[in-house]
Amino acid sequence: WIPLVYIGAVVFAFGSALYSLTLLNSDNPTIHIFYYFVPVLAVIWLWLAGESEINSGLFIGGSIVVIANFYLAIKGRKASFEGDD
Repeated sequence: WIPLVYIGAVVFAFGSALYSLTLLNSDNPTIHIFYYFVPVLAVIWLWLAGESEINSGLFIGGSIVVIANFYLAIKGRKASFEGDD
């Protein structure tokens, strides 16, 4: 039970709270895109640990997230360049 409580309370709850607080207090909007990579990275870490299997649905979903993040980053840079005029 001790590892479960540690993972649940400390790593998940406290870590997520600090991560979200850091994102909310950041001045750079590009850093917010990293928040959407968390589910993709979680699946990859589970796969590397041998606890999960990557199927076509996970691959397609992860690809959509990565493509959407690249799109948001490109649009954000274009908007910041246009706003500098």
